[in-house]
Amino acid sequence: MKHTTDRALPSPNHGPAICEPAVTQTREWETAYRGTRRSLSTRRSRISLFELNTEESILDLGCGDGLDLHVFVELGYTRVYGLDTSLQLLAYAEDLEVIQADIYAMPIAGDSLDVVFVNGVLHHLADVEPAILEIRRVLSNGGVFCLIEPTSSPLRWLANKLTLSPFARFSRFLTLRKQMLEEELPCQEKWLATERLFPGLLEHLGFQIVFRRRSPFSVFIKARAT
Repeated sequence: MKHTTDRALPSPNHGPAICEPAVTQTREWETAYRGTRRSLSTRRSRISLFELNTEESILDLGCGDGLDLHVFVELGYTRVYGLDTSLQLLAYAEDLEVIQADIYAMPIAGDSLDVVFVNGVLHHLADVEPAILEIRRVLSNGGVFCLIEPTSSPLRWLANKLTLSPFARFSRFLTLRKQMLEEELPCQEKWLATERLFPGLLEHLGFQIVFRRRSPFSVFIKARAT
């Protein structure tokens, strides 16, 4: 893991506010996370969907162990950085520019980034709005917010039921997913119940929706800071 320098990420104009971490997960959750959603081809196609400029400054917010960061680098992006609350996960982000910090109080100067990329983070938060305000703060005018999160659908409901059922013990993948889902379920259920209202919240907080696309399991939103 390489910690970012002042040249890598813009320094804040003031110190971060003191607050409780937005995401507090157990080591058991983090270990299970390392065993799921590891498909690089899926991550490549998802990142490519947003059609970003390879020379733009990109923050992977909630980067975990840096898997998406590695994909960005592989695709030719040259100014990519990661931020996560977990030092345990960041320890796996070898040779990447990362910082340990909280999503509600990022140590990054305002109006300084071209892109903030978020893959599966907001549904862990008890309160999404302060995180969106912080994302808007660090984005430059015209900067882009790229979002991938779970969506409510019959297949999502069925997958969650199967994961939480006794049958999960017969599958290593489902066993790991169950470990994660049981811990994050209250926040995820809140997110799924309100996910369709999220574009309206983004517009209210200073974003213009570029596109919103859905799959049976995920919603993809690209929004521009105005």
